[in-house]
Amino acid sequence: MAPAYKKSISVKGDGATVTLADGTSAAEPFDGSINKVIFNATKAGSYTIVYKAIDYSGIGVEKTFNVNVVE
Repeated sequence: MAPAYKKSISVKGDGATVTLADGTSAAEPFDGSINKVIFNATKAGSYTIVYKAIDYSGIGVEKTFNVNVVE
């Protein structure tokens, strides 16, 4: 498997965001060498995180992760 060329990470559900360490949105494609993102939930609830990656050959993959935030 080739390393990711570009990645994006978004969250479905109101009340949560995913950003890069510099505060920019992780939903826009970013460099594949970046390995740290910040998930921030402002309220309890169920969220779906969507991770997308494209390798240097242009092959893409999408994975989803479910997160439950409790108070």
